[in-house]
Amino acid sequence: MFFGRTRRPWNERRSAMVRFVSCLILAAVLLGGCAAKSPQSREALREELREALRENPDLVLEVLQENKVAVLQTVEEGARERRAQEQAERLKQALANPLKPEIAADRPMLGTPDAPVTIVAYSDFLCPYCGRAALNVHRLLDRHPGEVRFFFKHLPLHPESMELAEIFEALALKSDALAWKFHDLAFSSRDRLESGGEEAIRAMLKEIGADPARVARDRKDPRVAARIARDVEEAAAFNVDGTPTFLINGVLVAGAVPLEDMESVMAAAQAANPSGTICKDCAKKKSGKK
Repeated sequence: MFFGRTRRPWNERRSAMVRFVSCLILAAVLLGGCAAKSPQSREALREELREALRENPDLVLEVLQENKVAVLQTVEEGARERRAQEQAERLKQALANPLKPEIAADRPMLGTPDAPVTIVAYSDFLCPYCGRAALNVHRLLDRHPGEVRFFFKHLPLHPESMELAEIFEALALKSDALAWKFHDLAFSSRDRLESGGEEAIRAMLKEIGADPARVARDRKDPRVAARIARDVEEAAAFNVDGTPTFLINGVLVAGAVPLEDMESVMAAAQAANPSGTICKDCAKKKSGKK
């Protein structure tokens, strides 16, 4: 009679091995995010895990199936970390090589003329995301008084958007204040513009105190079309193909990103270039317009 230790059935041994490998994987994940553990401890655990998988390669799928949630969470966390690393690297490169937009002295501006942060938007009046981004710009100006100056450039993606861009520039020929009133009203009334057409535009112009007939004449001024064309050309040169897109001291920020993200780029840009001189023409406002 055999009096030695009774061996457990194969399926029990396999289940035990699966649990063992699962524990190793879980421990490796936990230690990977724990700064208190020494590098030697983490490496020893990883080596034990590698050895277990080398000896039992067929267990990998089974372990993954039994730990779906933990594995998914680990993958998602890794993806987030990778995105953060990629974003940090892109920001580093952008700070080292800022884009240099052209800013004419008579261009409508919000904020402080000699502010250390220059924000340029490439936008479309009928883009819903651009409306949200416009609100963020006002919040930035409110939260950072004296620190920001803002310029609005055009990237109209539809014929109707081109008409609205022309109206903004036609108003700006005579009054920056009227141009900005139209800017804010147009973005807050996109549905009204899309459904009301020309009648809605005329009503909005009267609402801000502008003369629709005068605006119609000023839209034909060659300076209007020339400015919009330069904006579109500059956007193409900077590989801007969607709206809204911002330049924050020359750092490209695509989309209606959260306000906090814009503030982070502002802080990084100021630290990298305290002078804030990133545009081709950073002349201060000298226009006599109101």
